[in-house]
Amino acid sequence: MDGLDEVAISTLKDILPTLSREDIRDLFPGPEHFLRRKAIWLLTHKEEQGHSIPVEVQGSSADDKHTESSKQDDPSTSKFLKLPSPEYVLFTDSELQQAMDELRRIIEPNNCQYISEVKDRWETFYSKVQFYGVMKKVMKPPRTLNGVEHAIAVFTALPLLFPSGSAAPKKQVPISEALFHVLTSSEDPDTYIHRRAFSSPVLLVGEENCMVVVGTTPVLTFDKDLLYEGPLYLLAYYYAFHLTYPKCLATLLSVLQTQVLRDVIHEQDATPSYKKAINEWRMFVD
Repeated sequence: MDGLDEVAISTLKDILPTLSREDIRDLFPGPEHFLRRKAIWLLTHKEEQGHSIPVEVQGSSADDKHTESSKQDDPSTSKFLKLPSPEYVLFTDSELQQAMDELRRIIEPNNCQYISEVKDRWETFYSKVQFYGVMKKVMKPPRTLNGVEHAIAVFTALPLLFPSGSAAPKKQVPISEALFHVLTSSEDPDTYIHRRAFSSPVLLVGEENCMVVVGTTPVLTFDKDLLYEGPLYLLAYYYAFHLTYPKCLATLLSVLQTQVLRDVIHEQDATPSYKKAINEWRMFVD
């Protein structure tokens, strides 16, 4: 607040604590202002730093928004992210909806059905890639796996099915760690985030919920039952924050970009590994 006189500073200090999360979101809309909104909220609600922060329940209808927002300050009616050792809680600020909508504004701004179409294409891709993985002998035929275990098996196989020809930053780290990581019961999420070998967006899978982390900053939590949609959430943040694909995942993410998002790749960005991978995929699905 440098440059402001005492009256202005005093007035702002009186006003900021009265703003709701929705007010702050109206002042600074869009995924690009996520960290700014979070900083303003924590600046005026310091008692919440290091404590449980309510998470907005996703998937509520427009008629339920007022009711849900009135419940957010009541811990007994809120939804929390709980990751092991220690408890790790994150306020999501509806970033998932805003990031997926950012995809539409960037790729097909005039198509109001774009997000639902992307999800339909992902469902189709996800079902076919499982058979592709078995055919390529990088996956076993699914038998007794539950939804989460199945998603983890698919995510592990994806970088192998669409290889970039570039190794992970550390040879002992599998390339799939650039895409997702399953936290063990003894792992501290914050410690893992700061020690991981990659700076690209990653999915963290906890005991109850999942988290998207960009760099060292957690930006989103979502229900574990939606884990299979996780790569879509990662792509949304690559687009929303204008991030460059890591070399070891470039082919995989480029395939998802063209096949699921239906966003074309410029010829100069179509690497030999991408061309080889996409040709083999098209031969399989055709």
